[in-house]
Amino acid sequence: MNVVLLGAPGSGKGTQAALVCKNLHLAHISTGDLLRQAVKQGTELGLQAKEYMNKGAFVPMELVLKLLEERLKQPDCKKGFVLDGFPRNKEQLEAISKKIKTDVAVLIQIEDSALEARLTGRRVCTSCGETYHISHLVTERCPKCGGALMIRSDDNVQTIRNRLQVFHKETQPMIEEYKTMGILEVVEGDADMLTVYQGIMEAIKKHDNH
Repeated sequence: MNVVLLGAPGSGKGTQAALVCKNLHLAHISTGDLLRQAVKQGTELGLQAKEYMNKGAFVPMELVLKLLEERLKQPDCKKGFVLDGFPRNKEQLEAISKKIKTDVAVLIQIEDSALEARLTGRRVCTSCGETYHISHLVTERCPKCGGALMIRSDDNVQTIRNRLQVFHKETQPMIEEYKTMGILEVVEGDADMLTVYQGIMEAIKKHDNH
Protein backbone atom coordinates (compact mmCIF):
# COMPACT_ATOMS: atom_id res chain seq x y z
CA MET A 1 0.00 0.00 0.00
CA ASN A 2 1.64 3.22 -1.17
CA VAL A 3 0.06 6.35 0.31
CA VAL A 4 0.81 10.00 -0.48
CA LEU A 5 -0.14 12.42 2.30
CA LEU A 6 -0.71 15.99 1.13
CA GLY A 7 -1.19 19.16 3.12
CA ALA A 8 0.17 22.66 3.59
CA PRO A 9 3.04 23.32 6.04
CA GLY A 10 1.65 22.90 9.57
CA SER A 11 -1.30 20.70 8.55
CA GLY A 12 0.00 17.85 10.71
CA LYS A 13 1.19 15.59 7.89
CA GLY A 14 4.18 14.31 9.85
CA THR A 15 2.20 13.40 12.96
CA GLN A 16 -0.55 11.72 10.94
CA ALA A 17 1.90 9.86 8.70
CA ALA A 18 3.63 8.39 11.78
CA LEU A 19 0.28 7.18 13.18
CA VAL A 20 -0.81 5.64 9.86
CA CYS A 21 2.57 3.90 9.42
CA LYS A 22 2.41 2.42 12.92
CA ASN A 23 -1.10 1.08 12.32
CA LEU A 24 -0.51 -0.29 8.81
CA HIS A 25 3.18 -1.26 9.28
CA LEU A 26 4.34 0.97 6.43
CA ALA A 27 7.59 2.93 6.07
CA HIS A 28 7.28 6.65 6.87
CA ILE A 29 9.13 8.69 4.26
CA SER A 30 9.26 12.41 4.99
CA THR A 31 11.19 14.35 2.38
CA GLY A 32 11.47 17.18 4.92
CA ASP A 33 13.21 14.83 7.36
CA LEU A 34 15.41 13.42 4.59
CA LEU A 35 16.47 16.97 3.66
CA ARG A 36 17.04 18.09 7.26
CA GLN A 37 19.10 14.96 7.90
CA ALA A 38 21.22 15.66 4.81
CA VAL A 39 21.69 19.29 5.95
CA LYS A 40 22.67 18.16 9.46
CA GLN A 41 25.15 15.63 8.10
CA GLY A 42 26.59 18.29 5.79
CA THR A 43 26.38 16.07 2.71
CA GLU A 44 26.76 17.60 -0.74
CA LEU A 45 23.00 17.33 -1.35
CA GLY A 46 22.34 18.73 2.13
CA LEU A 47 24.45 21.85 1.59
CA GLN A 48 22.70 22.53 -1.71
CA ALA A 49 19.29 22.06 -0.10
CA LYS A 50 20.11 24.37 2.83
CA GLU A 51 20.30 27.45 0.59
CA TYR A 52 16.71 26.93 -0.58
CA MET A 53 15.30 25.92 2.82
CA ASN A 54 16.64 29.05 4.53
CA LYS A 55 14.69 31.21 2.07
CA GLY A 56 11.48 29.22 2.55
CA ALA A 57 11.69 28.12 -1.09
CA PHE A 58 11.12 24.56 -2.27
CA VAL A 59 14.21 22.43 -2.84
CA PRO A 60 14.68 21.48 -6.55
CA MET A 61 13.13 18.20 -7.62
CA GLU A 62 16.43 16.63 -8.72
CA LEU A 63 17.83 16.92 -5.18
CA VAL A 64 14.74 15.51 -3.51
CA LEU A 65 14.42 12.67 -6.04
CA LYS A 66 18.02 11.59 -5.40
CA LEU A 67 17.40 11.43 -1.65
CA LEU A 68 14.06 9.68 -2.19
CA GLU A 69 15.49 7.02 -4.50
CA GLU A 70 18.11 6.12 -1.88
CA ARG A 71 15.40 5.84 0.79
CA LEU A 72 13.11 3.63 -1.33
CA LYS A 73 15.91 1.05 -1.68
CA GLN A 74 15.79 0.34 2.06
CA PRO A 75 14.11 -2.96 3.09
CA ASP A 76 11.34 -1.37 5.22
CA CYS A 77 9.78 0.05 2.03
CA LYS A 78 8.95 -3.39 0.58
CA LYS A 79 5.50 -3.59 2.25
CA GLY A 80 4.66 -0.05 1.18
CA PHE A 81 5.07 3.45 2.55
CA VAL A 82 3.48 6.75 3.42
CA LEU A 83 5.10 9.58 1.48
CA ASP A 84 4.91 12.82 3.48
CA GLY A 85 5.78 16.13 1.77
CA PHE A 86 6.38 14.87 -1.77
CA PRO A 87 5.40 15.24 -4.57
CA ARG A 88 4.75 18.99 -4.26
CA ASN A 89 3.69 19.79 -7.83
CA LYS A 90 2.46 18.22 -11.07
CA GLU A 91 5.98 17.92 -12.49
CA GLN A 92 7.17 15.97 -9.42
CA LEU A 93 4.03 13.80 -9.56
CA GLU A 94 4.83 12.87 -13.17
CA ALA A 95 8.47 12.13 -12.29
CA ILE A 96 7.57 9.95 -9.31
CA SER A 97 4.77 8.14 -11.18
CA LYS A 98 7.42 6.64 -13.48
CA LYS A 99 9.11 5.02 -10.48
CA ILE A 100 6.32 4.08 -8.06
CA LYS A 101 2.59 3.37 -8.07
CA THR A 102 0.47 5.45 -5.69
CA ASP A 103 -2.67 3.73 -4.34
CA VAL A 104 -4.22 6.79 -2.68
CA ALA A 105 -3.43 10.49 -2.17
CA VAL A 106 -4.97 12.01 0.97
CA LEU A 107 -5.19 15.81 1.25
CA ILE A 108 -5.42 17.27 4.78
CA GLN A 109 -7.36 20.49 4.15
CA ILE A 110 -7.03 23.45 6.55
CA GLU A 111 -7.40 27.26 6.36
CA ASP A 112 -4.25 29.40 6.05
CA SER A 113 -5.07 31.46 9.17
CA ALA A 114 -5.22 28.31 11.30
CA LEU A 115 -1.94 27.08 9.79
CA GLU A 116 -0.20 30.37 10.57
CA ALA A 117 -1.24 30.16 14.23
CA ARG A 118 -0.02 26.57 14.42
CA LEU A 119 3.38 27.25 12.86
CA THR A 120 4.33 30.42 14.72
CA GLY A 121 3.69 28.57 17.99
CA ARG A 122 5.70 25.49 17.05
CA ARG A 123 8.79 24.59 19.11
CA VAL A 124 11.35 21.85 18.42
CA CYS A 125 13.60 20.15 20.98
CA THR A 126 17.28 20.63 20.15
CA SER A 127 18.14 17.29 21.81
CA CYS A 128 15.53 14.69 20.81
CA GLY A 129 13.81 16.49 17.90
CA GLU A 130 10.30 16.23 19.39
CA THR A 131 7.87 18.95 18.21
CA TYR A 132 5.46 20.85 20.49
CA HIS A 133 3.08 23.81 20.37
CA ILE A 134 3.42 26.59 22.95
CA SER A 135 -0.29 26.24 23.81
CA HIS A 136 0.44 22.75 25.20
CA LEU A 137 3.66 23.56 27.06
CA VAL A 138 3.84 24.19 30.80
CA THR A 139 7.63 24.49 30.85
CA GLU A 140 10.28 26.08 28.62
CA ARG A 141 12.17 22.77 28.41
CA CYS A 142 11.28 19.61 26.45
CA PRO A 143 8.79 17.54 28.53
CA LYS A 144 10.26 14.34 27.04
CA CYS A 145 14.01 14.79 27.65
CA GLY A 146 14.48 18.21 29.28
CA GLY A 147 16.34 19.60 26.26
CA ALA A 148 16.21 23.22 25.11
CA LEU A 149 13.34 24.21 22.81
CA MET A 150 13.84 26.34 19.71
CA ILE A 151 11.83 27.96 16.94
CA ARG A 152 12.66 26.47 13.55
CA SER A 153 14.32 29.06 11.28
CA ASP A 154 11.50 28.69 8.73
CA ASP A 155 8.72 29.22 11.33
CA ASN A 156 8.62 33.03 11.19
CA VAL A 157 5.49 34.77 9.85
CA GLN A 158 6.96 36.07 6.57
CA THR A 159 8.53 32.71 5.64
CA ILE A 160 5.31 30.90 6.61
CA ARG A 161 3.19 33.16 4.37
CA ASN A 162 5.65 32.67 1.54
CA ARG A 163 5.54 28.89 1.99
CA LEU A 164 1.74 28.83 2.01
CA GLN A 165 1.53 30.99 -1.10
CA VAL A 166 4.01 28.73 -2.91
CA PHE A 167 2.16 25.64 -1.64
CA HIS A 168 -1.20 26.72 -3.12
CA LYS A 169 0.29 27.81 -6.44
CA GLU A 170 2.38 24.66 -6.87
CA THR A 171 0.06 21.99 -5.53
CA GLN A 172 -3.32 22.93 -6.99
CA PRO A 173 -2.59 21.49 -10.49
CA MET A 174 -1.19 18.34 -8.82
CA ILE A 175 -4.30 17.94 -6.65
CA GLU A 176 -6.43 18.19 -9.82
CA GLU A 177 -4.25 15.50 -11.40
CA TYR A 178 -4.78 13.13 -8.46
CA LYS A 179 -8.51 13.83 -8.79
CA THR A 180 -8.39 12.88 -12.48
CA MET A 181 -6.53 9.68 -11.54
CA GLY A 182 -9.43 8.84 -9.20
CA ILE A 183 -7.24 8.39 -6.12
CA LEU A 184 -7.69 11.73 -4.29
CA GLU A 185 -9.38 11.82 -0.87
CA VAL A 186 -9.89 15.07 1.12
CA VAL A 187 -9.92 15.07 4.92
CA GLU A 188 -10.84 18.12 7.08
CA GLY A 189 -7.68 18.99 9.03
CA ASP A 190 -8.91 21.65 11.46
CA ALA A 191 -9.97 19.13 14.09
CA ASP A 192 -8.34 17.18 16.92
CA MET A 193 -5.58 14.74 15.98
CA LEU A 194 -7.66 11.57 16.48
CA THR A 195 -10.57 12.81 14.34
CA VAL A 196 -8.19 13.71 11.49
CA TYR A 197 -6.44 10.33 11.85
CA GLN A 198 -9.75 8.44 11.67
CA GLY A 199 -10.67 10.40 8.54
CA ILE A 200 -7.34 9.50 6.92
CA MET A 201 -7.70 5.78 7.79
CA GLU A 202 -11.22 5.70 6.29
CA ALA A 203 -9.89 7.40 3.12
CA ILE A 204 -7.07 4.84 2.80
CA LYS A 205 -9.39 1.87 3.33
CA LYS A 206 -11.49 2.96 0.32
CA HIS A 207 -8.47 2.26 -1.91
CA ASP A 208 -7.04 -0.82 -0.19
CA ASN A 209 -7.35 -3.61 -2.75
CA HIS A 210 -4.90 -5.97 -1.03
